[in-house]
Amino acid sequence: MIALAKIAVLLLADAARFRHPSIPTEAVDPSRESHPSADWTLQQFRDVIGYEETHRYLIHDRDSLFARPLDESIKALGLSVLKSPLRCPKANAICERVIGTIRHKCLDWVIPLSEAHIQLVLKEWVTHYNLQSRSPA
Repeated sequence: MIALAKIAVLLLADAARFRHPSIPTEAVDPSRESHPSADWTLQQFRDVIGYEETHRYLIHDRDSLFARPLDESIKALGLSVLKSPLRCPKANAICERVIGTIRHKCLDWVIPLSEAHIQLVLKEWVTHYNLQSRSPA
């Protein structure tokens, strides 16, 4: 049986690199499509942001996942929340480009056997991508 999995990608805009691709644990159940919850999403932000003082802003789209309680929790982490404008698909172009790159350069070449397998593949590929994007052309 084939299951769809949502992958959360957190981008560090200051360096054109990304980290922490993650899949909600519900993705293991092939009987339903996985959808990240607000609690799960907040935990992903905590894992990436931690207690570093270097991050100042979080830019996100207007997905229903980012409701007021989640935005307030993100603000409590010390970040200013900025929402992309309505009906402006190009406002999220960098993230969309990275998602396309993940699909075409990584996931099109792998048949994931389990959640653990796809997590491992993504972790290794993110390391490769970040090293490659910093090397001179």
